[in-house]
Amino acid sequence: MHNSNRYGEEEIRKKRGYLHVAHSFLISNDPEYFSKYEQLYDVTMNTNSVLSIKVRELIAIALLASRGQYDALKLHIKRALDNNASVSEIIESLKIAMFYVGAPSLMYGIEKLIEYLREKNMIDEKTLSLLS
Repeated sequence: MHNSNRYGEEEIRKKRGYLHVAHSFLISNDPEYFSKYEQLYDVTMNTNSVLSIKVRELIAIALLASRGQYDALKLHIKRALDNNASVSEIIESLKIAMFYVGAPSLMYGIEKLIEYLREKNMIDEKTLSLLS
């Protein structure tokens, strides 16, 4: 077991908004590998380049919905909204996923979007009453 962690669990939890059990395991058992993994994640998801972070988050939403990774989807919904995506853009990403892999990606994806919007009080009463 290695003791020299480049990244601490709290740093990852703060940066990503969550800490997956695999992250914790790698931080403790192979910090050098986790450091490289985290660098790749940062270059892919956190650095503006040809595609903005917002666009990359919308792509991540479509991909995660396509794979049925609905718990991870909520975090990327948050990140998309934090990077100025609109709810309409998120729904459009879910529609694209539905076209290629089927209706559950759209239905469960919208369910996670509604959960997040409710948690953050970002959904209006008229819309909320339609959902009840």
